[in-house]
Amino acid sequence: MYGFYFFLDPVILEAKFKGVAMTKARWKKGLGFSLWQASNTWQRAVGAVLKTCDITHVQYMLLDGIYHLSRADARVTQICLAEYTHSDMMMVSKVLRTLVKKSLVLRADDRNDSRAKIVILTKTGRSTLEKAQKIMAEFETQFFAEVPADAMLQSLDAIGEKPQE
Repeated sequence: MYGFYFFLDPVILEAKFKGVAMTKARWKKGLGFSLWQASNTWQRAVGAVLKTCDITHVQYMLLDGIYHLSRADARVTQICLAEYTHSDMMMVSKVLRTLVKKSLVLRADDRNDSRAKIVILTKTGRSTLEKAQKIMAEFETQFFAEVPADAMLQSLDAIGEKPQE
């Protein structure tokens, strides 16, 4: 049902959908469904705190990725950023166009590869990122206060490193 992974339980609950009475089985959540719910909760909360910086969570992650990659290599390309953030190349390109319009990032042709684009944080982008990093550090401390961080990080890293098909 709707692509979620859960197991139906014989307990029947009453529900209304579009004004029609129907029955719905209670489910025991599977790992995928729980991860999806947690991710949605996280996304909503992050979106709310980053509004003060006028950036989205994806924009924040790409700005942060550019910052960290540029510390290791002066030449950060869109492809490198997409790989680093485990993001779709087309989505990265689209979001970077928005960041360029906001004057947070510069995008230029790579002299060594005519197909590649180099991305650089502007002074405004760096300032916005620094503000967002402080907000996110405080937010994460509060959001994850009751979570066993080391075990959760190990689990999420294991999931995040699985090969993509």
